[in-house]
Amino acid sequence: MPRSRNEVLGPLLALAATVALLLGFGWFAADEFKRTWGESTVAEREASPAERSTDERSTEERSTDEHSTDEHSAESTESSDPTATQASDEKPPATPNGEGSVAETTQDDLAQQAVEAAAAQVAAAAASSETDDAGDDSTAAQQNDLPWSSAIAADAPSVDWRDLAMRRFDVKRSMPQVETLKDWFEPVVGHAFEIHPTETRLGRCGQIQVNSIGRLRAPLNDDTTLRMELDHHNRVRIHVYCGTVGVTLAYYEHHQYCWAAYATMRKPKEVLPSHAALTSTDGARARRSEVRYGGPLELRYRDGEVILSRGEIALVRAPLPGPPNDVYFQGQVAFPGLELVRTHGFPAAENPLPLVWESDRPVELEWDKQLAAGAWTETLPDGGMALVAAQPKEKSHVTTPLRPDGICLATMELRDVSPGTGVFFQSTNGRRNEILRFVRNPHSGRTCLVLRGNDDAHEHPCRRLEEDVEPCVGQTVWLRMLFGCATWRWWISVDGRHWAESDLGWWNMPGDIASIGVQHVANRENTRIEVHTVQVRRLDALSSLASDELLTKARAAYDLPNLPAWLDAIEPHKPAGVNNMEWRRACAVKTLSVGATRDLSHALLNWLLDDAAERDLPIERQLQLLNEAALIYDVRDDL
Repeated sequence: MPRSRNEVLGPLLALAATVALLLGFGWFAADEFKRTWGESTVAEREASPAERSTDERSTEERSTDEHSTDEHSAESTESSDPTATQASDEKPPATPNGEGSVAETTQDDLAQQAVEAAAAQVAAAAASSETDDAGDDSTAAQQNDLPWSSAIAADAPSVDWRDLAMRRFDVKRSMPQVETLKDWFEPVVGHAFEIHPTETRLGRCGQIQVNSIGRLRAPLNDDTTLRMELDHHNRVRIHVYCGTVGVTLAYYEHHQYCWAAYATMRKPKEVLPSHAALTSTDGARARRSEVRYGGPLELRYRDGEVILSRGEIALVRAPLPGPPNDVYFQGQVAFPGLELVRTHGFPAAENPLPLVWESDRPVELEWDKQLAAGAWTETLPDGGMALVAAQPKEKSHVTTPLRPDGICLATMELRDVSPGTGVFFQSTNGRRNEILRFVRNPHSGRTCLVLRGNDDAHEHPCRRLEEDVEPCVGQTVWLRMLFGCATWRWWISVDGRHWAESDLGWWNMPGDIASIGVQHVANRENTRIEVHTVQVRRLDALSSLASDELLTKARAAYDLPNLPAWLDAIEPHKPAGVNNMEWRRACAVKTLSVGATRDLSHALLNWLLDDAAERDLPIERQLQLLNEAALIYDVRDDL
């Protein structure tokens, strides 16, 4: 931070005063020396005129640099003239103290020179301060010339996010060129950084090249938003850091135009992350909003989240402990539009689904344990439960009832997951043919979560996050699973709030789901998986179509081929005095909650949605029903 002129001049003036004080003490010491030793007799001084003459000549020679050329000539003449020699032998007039006038003049000159030197230093410092001030003014002027200066000025207005959400860049007026992007980004030591011009669908602009990494110079604070129009940006990665904790946003155009977010860690002073765990995907929102046709994206930090949005749609959200201090763009990306604005009011994430029940002491749940030799369970200090195996020859698993109350999501907080462990749904007859297995990805060395059969695999090839969405996890992973309409879907998270769906799910899965469990494979040494939390949340809009009292009495006829057969199966079990339509709604919700065949599930779901429309339920309620139906409905095209 530049120092003021007073801060510079003050210490130097004090220095000058100190020098003058020291010179005064030196003068006093010299005076005492001469009083003691300078009163030599005239005879002693006249006893060696040659020596005295030599001393005087030496004194004159030492002062040669202080005289002009003419004085040198005069001195030479006097040395060759006997009269001049005789004159030089005469003693200079003595002062009352016995000092010669030459000595007095020398001390005065030294003092004066010291004061003048100190004054010169003060003047030089003042000039330097003025130069620094001028340099600071120049730097400030340069800062004010940067493309984002107006957004971070103290008097910059804050704009409501809605006013900018749909505003397009005026690319006909201007687009960021190479020199402009050099103002926005700076190179990183040890990494390539190249910006070239390129042609985009909107015109010619600057582009960061494929193998380059550039640091964003503009500040991404809790009240600023980076608006971007991107092109040629498949597989671009944006690394956002708060200290060593970060978020990496990655775009995969070939993966249905998907944006994904990874929670990351980096080593001090490093740029690229050393650890990564998938924690958010866009849920096809980028594809459905036609991101392939362009339009602004907005990157912001708000309330502990990094948010990438498009218009009024939040594509991905990921946790970050504080405002970013480093933002890096890695890979090829062109910028037809780029600006920093100050905004406010972006909406927070939606509230989670209602919680039916939760256990943060899973060891107290009712577990059915099927353990092979060399496997055991452990009770953890916080009430968690661990399934551990040393050298098992067979699989082991433990399960606990789901106790569903309507159509539900099951969530587990898992820690210390080893490749070769997994999570599954189990039917009432003990069927568990599909396993969500933690495996080692040989391409990246990371632990990933993939769907497998009930085999013993502990390794599975996945594409690396640099190429495609990688379902990588950390030592703590939250797993959320949903079953309905013969559809099994799952999401992973690092914190239980931000969720990533890495796969499309498993379709046409048999129903009658009754419990959830964890397992380990056979012939895999030293596996471990810890369960620390179990939650069940309900799809409340669909589940509340039937009363809780009637839902407990409803029949789950899940193994029938079509709707007419289902109606024939439930009608005989209707309690007396219960309305036919209410009974059908309750049985439909109960059947969907345990799972049914694909054809029957879709028929029941369509009937429930049509019934809500025919009863003219409030439009907000019908929208909630449609949102929840989209979670369990197989929306893929029939092949």
